[in-house]
Amino acid sequence: MSLLDPNDPALAQRLNQLAQDANSMNRADREKAEREIREFQNHVDEQSGFVLLLLNMAVTPGPADSFCSIVFKNTVKMCWNAATAEHCITETDKTIVRDTITRAMFRAAPNVQRNLAEAITMIAEIDFPKAWPNALDCIVQVLMVEKDQAMHCAALSTAHGILGRYRSQTDLSEDFVNDLRIIYTAFTSPLLLSMELLLGEMEKGGVGCKTASQGLTSAVECLRDLTTLDLGDEFIWCMEKFVSVLLRCLKFTNPGVDGVSLIELKTVVMECVTHFLLQFSEDFEKYAGEFLRVVWDTIASPLSCESTMDDIVIQGMNLLSAACRGSMRDIFNNTEHLENLVAHVILPNLALQPDDIELYETEPFSYIQRDVEGSDFHTRRREAGELVRSLMMTFPDISAPIFSAQLQRLMSAAAVGEWKAKDLSIYLFSALSLGGQYANFQRGATQKLSNLVSFEPFLKQSILSELSKDVSEQSPFIIKAGCIRFVATFRAHIEPQLIPEIVALLTTWIRCQDEVVRTYAAHAVERILTFQLSGQQESILTDANMGKTVVPLLQYLCIWVQEDKRPNAYAMQCLLRVCQKFSPSVAPFVGDIITFLVPVVRENAKNPSNPLFSHFMFEVISKCIQIRPEDGTAIEGALWEPMIFILHMMCLNMFRTLFRLWHNFLMHVAQFRLSLRRTIKHYWSLF
Repeated sequence: MSLLDPNDPALAQRLNQLAQDANSMNRADREKAEREIREFQNHVDEQSGFVLLLLNMAVTPGPADSFCSIVFKNTVKMCWNAATAEHCITETDKTIVRDTITRAMFRAAPNVQRNLAEAITMIAEIDFPKAWPNALDCIVQVLMVEKDQAMHCAALSTAHGILGRYRSQTDLSEDFVNDLRIIYTAFTSPLLLSMELLLGEMEKGGVGCKTASQGLTSAVECLRDLTTLDLGDEFIWCMEKFVSVLLRCLKFTNPGVDGVSLIELKTVVMECVTHFLLQFSEDFEKYAGEFLRVVWDTIASPLSCESTMDDIVIQGMNLLSAACRGSMRDIFNNTEHLENLVAHVILPNLALQPDDIELYETEPFSYIQRDVEGSDFHTRRREAGELVRSLMMTFPDISAPIFSAQLQRLMSAAAVGEWKAKDLSIYLFSALSLGGQYANFQRGATQKLSNLVSFEPFLKQSILSELSKDVSEQSPFIIKAGCIRFVATFRAHIEPQLIPEIVALLTTWIRCQDEVVRTYAAHAVERILTFQLSGQQESILTDANMGKTVVPLLQYLCIWVQEDKRPNAYAMQCLLRVCQKFSPSVAPFVGDIITFLVPVVRENAKNPSNPLFSHFMFEVISKCIQIRPEDGTAIEGALWEPMIFILHMMCLNMFRTLFRLWHNFLMHVAQFRLSLRRTIKHYWSLF
């Protein structure tokens, strides 16, 4: 095995040159640098010293320090784990790295520190604590001895990187518990000492407040890591000291402190307190009341309406939900308290936020993705809904009249044109009818509805009547979207005789120009077409009861998918579902559908950015062939050119659906076999 000397000036000069080449404007220089680095990485199992050279260069100020820290981190990622690495770093090099990296990180530049801290986390995930039992020793020493805030901040961030994995640990073996207990015993006192130091510096104010706040955030994260399990009396003995620090953090206010870092700190503190409330309920109970008062006041204050406060408000409501379900529930067992909570915390956060409205208007596809596809987990509205659920489960007798009264108030306000009250009433009704459970747009609400509210009158008077009105200042598009969402969500509870009328109503909204409304309408129609009554095989909707609705529905969808510059998978999926469900009604219009789709296929082949759209598009064409096999030759002629273009441009993500389409042609169009044979022969000759 060859050996590289980490202190060799010639090697240092070579790395300096590689760093320069890697940042060069010349592509050839960049590729040359990448090849040389890859060559080094491919020989780490045969050539000792490369990672030591990188580490040495990273912590030595110079033109290549940042570059070397990045290469070191990437080499650790690729070559440290013997179970997955093709070329694994030698054990000798690993031992030296483990012994020196933490101390080296503390003296490095901030940009280098970040990369080395990530590398330490990756090493710890594999080696800690078995192969690296002393990983925290250097960190403990810094926390005990050093007074520099930046050093504490770096040490605590690194410690969280090492300890964070204990939160998600599923193996609760005896070894795991013993490891955590040893770590807890060694790390708790230095952690508390560091937290008191940083909090004291933050309370003094001055230029170091931001660093102190960031360090405290990492410290609280470490505390959460260490208390993953209830280790018995060891934590209980010092709980009061930690609680005092956490409470001071929550109460801290200073206009001179960086707002972002302070919000992050308070959010993490609330998360940690929530954990204590659930994990150490009896022992934490005597402290919980003060925390709940502070959190309640924080998220009910006028300042909490600002979007920068989202994380604090969301985590604060999560804490209140946990308290409501846990041993502190008696605090809420009071009509006056619950009325205050509903009015000042729940309803303001169930309502549409200014950011929601802005997202609707400026980025409609992001709004759709968050709402329809269920990526709205971390939102005020979602967490407020969870709080409604907690209150309904824990205090049904007290909370039900309060929510009912608020719903009536909102409906009265909506009746005189307050559209925001209308939106809030729809969301509150949804939450109450499902006992506070989340109402999913995609899957729909199939569970039994609560007796607290009357579903059918609300559907007819508040939802369908709203969808029957034109858009106005008192009834904007965003309200129409909310009503359509309600219909799609509660489709299983709508009387079957109303469904054809509702589909006809939704069809009129498919032709509007508002991206969210027409997408919701198309998706709602598609979801309704898939719905079947329990115990029945037939769909609620048939060619007979759809009457004249199928033709305009087809027309609006075809015009939409042809004219829209951005492929909309919901529109194409709805078109597919219409073709599948109403084949007899669709049959006379197969030629028109294909005519509309030919330019769409051609444009989509040039830039197949939406695989789901492409899949549904080819499925529509296949269905058209099945509906009208006698038109197969004409369909082939219309689509032959764009299909060959797809093959010629090697649009790999469209091949599978294209071949399925060809299979349908082969099944129904005899002449297609000859055309396909000639095409395959031509393209085979090119390879």
